Amino acid sequence: MLHHAVYEGAQWFYDRVSQIEYDLIGISYYPHWHGKSIIELRHAIQLLTKYDKGIVMAETSYPFTLDWDDFTTNIIGLEDQLILPEYPATPEGQKSFVEEMRTIMQEADLGTGLCYWGGEWVAWKGDQATDGSPWENQAVFDFNNKALPVLRVFETR
Repeated sequence: MLHHAVYEGAQWFYDRVSQIEYDLIGISYYPHWHGKSIIELRHAIQLLTKYDKGIVMAETSYPFTLDWDDFTTNIIGLEDQLILPEYPATPEGQKSFVEEMRTIMQEADLGTGLCYWGGEWVAWKGDQATDGSPWENQAVFDFNNKALPVLRVFETR
């Protein structure tokens, strides 16, 4: 797999590596960094089918809360970093977001799946840690280390 972190510019990248042998195109999608338009994401993924390779969403994640479980600054901590109102920072909002990402990949020609980034990155050094997990509120386990509803998205169907 060759992974281009941003779906914008991915065509430019894959045009440049056309002489390299590879099997899968990898892209990332984080709304905070890559834009909040699901429509643009769908379109960009569909454009990548011209390379006749399987397409994987190699990285994505979404918060189940905007709260903190340690004193480490989280990557996502503000409402303006979310896709609202469709996907609030709640356990069900996180699950809905990942379900949408899975649907996008299932419906895309040559879409082969998605990977969730940092699902295990819980606050592991205690609630006073200033060097803990900046991803704790995007993990797939809550602050009591209990599985969140988002894990059901990955069940075999």
